[in-house]
Amino acid sequence: MPDFSDPMDLDEYDNDDYNPNDYDSDFTPEGEELTPNQRNSDKVRLAKALNFLCDYPDEKATTAAIIYDVPRSTIQSAIDQKLANPFAGPVGGQNKILQETQATAIHLFIRSLISHNMKPTIELVYNAICGLRKQEEPPQKDPSWSWFMKWWKSNGLHKIKTKPIAVVRVTANDAEEVQKWFKRYRRTLRKYGFEPKDIINFDEAGFRVGCPKGQWILVPEDIKELYASSPEDRRSVTIIEAIAASGGKPPPPFIIVQGKHLMMNWFQKELELGAKVITSEKGFTNDYIATRWLQHFIDHSDAGPHGPWKLLLMDNHGSHTTAEFVQLCRANRIVPFPLLAHLTHCMQPLDVGIFQPYKHWHDKAIQIAKAGQGVEYGLISFLRDLTSIQEKTFKRSTIKSAFKRSGMWPPNFKECLKNLKTFDTGKDEEKDQASEETPEPQLPPHERHPMTPKKAADSVKAYQQFQQENRHKMSSPTKERLETLVKGIEELTARFCLL
Repeated sequence: MPDFSDPMDLDEYDNDDYNPNDYDSDFTPEGEELTPNQRNSDKVRLAKALNFLCDYPDEKATTAAIIYDVPRSTIQSAIDQKLANPFAGPVGGQNKILQETQATAIHLFIRSLISHNMKPTIELVYNAICGLRKQEEPPQKDPSWSWFMKWWKSNGLHKIKTKPIAVVRVTANDAEEVQKWFKRYRRTLRKYGFEPKDIINFDEAGFRVGCPKGQWILVPEDIKELYASSPEDRRSVTIIEAIAASGGKPPPPFIIVQGKHLMMNWFQKELELGAKVITSEKGFTNDYIATRWLQHFIDHSDAGPHGPWKLLLMDNHGSHTTAEFVQLCRANRIVPFPLLAHLTHCMQPLDVGIFQPYKHWHDKAIQIAKAGQGVEYGLISFLRDLTSIQEKTFKRSTIKSAFKRSGMWPPNFKECLKNLKTFDTGKDEEKDQASEETPEPQLPPHERHPMTPKKAADSVKAYQQFQQENRHKMSSPTKERLETLVKGIEELTARFCLL
């Protein structure tokens, strides 16, 4: 009895021949339990019969026909087909566009792209599959787009929408720079003897009024898309906020509305007393507005020519370093202390712990207003709800936590470093880092090998021939180890084709 290169792909047959009516029960209508042959389809029984003959080559086709209830002629026909093409590979599954090892390579390829900050777009993954197909022998045609759209949905992939974020690479030099900054910061704190209530951080928070973030929702299956209405007046608003390390109540907000003229109906009775509202053509701060905010801060705090010294932690926006701004600070015993320009997102308390909940409560206010009244949420609604939003955001515990997590108070260099994503650990660890990088897959050399396979298809054919010649000489554990090794080689080869 001839041997076969590999057992049949039973899972492939099970999928092709599955019929719910055939598998709903393991019992006949009379209550008798079905036999294995009655439960299995014709193709599955044929596959098992052929596998039986592979495992027991001394047995005859007639024996397999009796055991698995398959016509002897069917078994013999399958054997003749195998003899006519001994290197055809396993029977079944040959209609697959991608083999298991190639699918695994695609998954690893996607992860590799992500690890290198590259986006595995749908088009890119499809082109990678086309590239794998062209590497086969003979080269295969590109799969259809409809096949690809079905394939990724059933192979452990799903579609998500990327979120924009500023990419900041933090190197060892950045870490050293932060450490030097903290040394200056500590010296300044000791020199002036600032109390926590006098350590101030201020910055701008931008809002698109009435435009909440997208929400995950559950809908019936027949609803494929749902769009949230956006207000016609999607006005930009910038609010300059200031917080102290003591966690005390911030000064009234300084609100910059996009436009040219102030409207009386903007000033709702719910708006905090002392809040300042001004207009800007673009809705952002500028040199003039920054100086006006500083005067607003002085008016609503104990800062002044005879007040306690205050430290002003701020970003490096040009409007914060003008002569007018600096002179007004000096006249009122305020020490401007800029943060590192490219690391404010890691060092600034407002960025670290305040602005995210600030935006969250803005979104909640929109959702509540629309759910309760179903009206458009515009600038008037925003100014009406602003005091409530701030009360939920600027809690004492939240403010103190933001200062602590940023390392600003108590001053803590290590706490600040937790916010940094380190890409380079420094010269002392370059060798260790290099050793951790994944090397290119290299196949071990083989001595006295008559011919080295050049392509994945050649490797598979060589393995199948070797298995035919030596199958009966190997124990079962050896067979399993060899098959695992060849599967790994196939995966490595597929991954190499994607490089």
